[in-house]
Amino acid sequence: MGTIVGLLYAPESGKETRKKLKKNAIKAKDDATAYAQETYDNATTKAETFKGTVSERLDNALASASDKADDVITALEYKLAQLKEKNAAFSKNK
Repeated sequence: MGTIVGLLYAPESGKETRKKLKKNAIKAKDDATAYAQETYDNATTKAETFKGTVSERLDNALASASDKADDVITALEYKLAQLKEKNAAFSKNK
């Protein structure tokens, strides 16, 4: 902004002033484009990182749930075996 004000008050010809304004406008456009690209790249990187983190957490949760399910099945199979033994002993005593 200060550059534009300075150019407007500079003692140069209109042609030179317009040339400098155009040059500054192109630079501002290029800077804005570079900033937008950098912001996009950063957002993309963060999204990929977050996606990986969520995927890893989901995998860990599923593995943990699977382990717990296996533990429950093992415990139930053990209890079933105990009940079968008790039932067999009870049947013999009748």
